[in-house]
Amino acid sequence: MKKNIILGIIASAILSANAQFVVPSATATTLHTYTGGKVGIGNTAALTTPTAQLQLSSTTDNRQIVLNGAAAGISNQFQMAGFGYNNSILKYQLPSTASDHAFYAATSTTAANELMRIRGNGNVGIGIANPSVKLSLGATSVNTKLAIYENGTSLYGFGYAANQFRFHLGAQATDRFSFLDAPSGNELFKINANGSVISNINSEFDGFTVQSSKISPYFSLVGLNTPAPNGVVNQTLSIGLGTGIQQINGSPCNGCYSSEALPNDAVIRIIGASPSHLILQNSNAGSIKFAGVRNNAERQSMEIMSDGRVIIGNYTQSDANDFVPGTNSATFPSATQYKLIVATGILTPKVKCAVATTSDWSDYVFADNYKLKTLDSVANYIKINKHLPDVPSAQDMVNHGLDVAKTDAILLQKIEELTLYMIELKKQNEKLAAEVASLKK
Repeated sequence: MKKNIILGIIASAILSANAQFVVPSATATTLHTYTGGKVGIGNTAALTTPTAQLQLSSTTDNRQIVLNGAAAGISNQFQMAGFGYNNSILKYQLPSTASDHAFYAATSTTAANELMRIRGNGNVGIGIANPSVKLSLGATSVNTKLAIYENGTSLYGFGYAANQFRFHLGAQATDRFSFLDAPSGNELFKINANGSVISNINSEFDGFTVQSSKISPYFSLVGLNTPAPNGVVNQTLSIGLGTGIQQINGSPCNGCYSSEALPNDAVIRIIGASPSHLILQNSNAGSIKFAGVRNNAERQSMEIMSDGRVIIGNYTQSDANDFVPGTNSATFPSATQYKLIVATGILTPKVKCAVATTSDWSDYVFADNYKLKTLDSVANYIKINKHLPDVPSAQDMVNHGLDVAKTDAILLQKIEELTLYMIELKKQNEKLAAEVASLKK
């Protein structure tokens, strides 16, 4: 009973006042206790009154707390698991590169989830235990896995979902992706929240340029704001393919990019030996339309249909049907049968129509076996039909339209027949003249 009372008095004295425990050694390391439960370990004067719950010696040492010592027979400042402080660096030490730092959070009284791991080779994994690169965020698909800035309402960062590497902007309409130059921080290139892409470069040789065969085997160069042939910089898009370059240029001067170009003209051109064709293609069943602005209104100037038909002028296919002759006639084909439809007409100094074979022309009239109609039969045909034989009537023209080549051949046939009639009449006149001369004798 007396022994217990004495131990109680000693413990009370220790807890209620300062105390020292000296460990005999070469350096006389001392353990200090202080009012309030604070403990200091070390032999410096400052540790006699520690200011934290646990305070270690202020001397720098790579290992001040050892959680797991090194292998047997090895005692140094590196091959151990623990903490130290040296050269103003708080050190977390592992015994080898095969060891990892790991951070956990409890999920129950019997389990915990790993939050982050730092491998002994320096790789860091968040959500993954075996990161193979310097920073890995694991295999989960999340729209935003890394936030560069977050304030509770807006978030800017990166993510991965649906096989897409995603860049995220905040909630503001003015948010954008910006590319800046290092020396001045000027904005060179931006992608706005509405998807528009704008280059702000005005220097002659600057621009947005990508040169890499790894983008696509068919796509080698893209440039914005490349200099014009005369050195004047203007908005230009260049796409390279093989040894050829296709450009869409805004002409800043007379003759820029094309000898026909005027200032502010848009010029589409191909430079180089390959490719030799400029192809516009609509992969769907739709058409390719060209439009312009006139009297402050946009008007269609030309449309190329998916089957190769071309409509020139501000007409839809329905409008084209309206002005085709005989559209309402069952014998007249619809406008879809024609490859070229031109609104209001064509003005040209020359038209050439192809003639397929010699039989499509009228030289057969002069053949020896051609049966020329008698003038009496022609007169009788005209009296009944009100037009020449073999010539379409006015109603036929309304129903079927004018076939230029065929109609020219018919007209030539009539001219050649008239020539034969005149030759025959000349022979008859000469015979009559001879008979009259004979009677006068």
